[in-house]
Amino acid sequence: MLRDIPIPDRYRWIWKHFLNIWYQCEHDMMGNIIFTYGTVNDYVECMKVPLTVIDKKILFKMKGWALDTISELKNKG
Repeated sequence: MLRDIPIPDRYRWIWKHFLNIWYQCEHDMMGNIIFTYGTVNDYVECMKVPLTVIDKKILFKMKGWALDTISELKNKG
């Protein structure tokens, strides 16, 4: 059931950066991931990655997808 999804070639670059940000996010006291505009801007500043506004919008769509998927998996278990 848990398997890597195929990433289209044109999204590999942004997917790599999403995972880098996601894995470095902190968690709140309830264990929820803290992935905010500040988190993304800190990543851009620290890693010198030229993310456009469109790239950032895609990152937050990816965040929504990730949180929905996590929620579905928790509810099934």
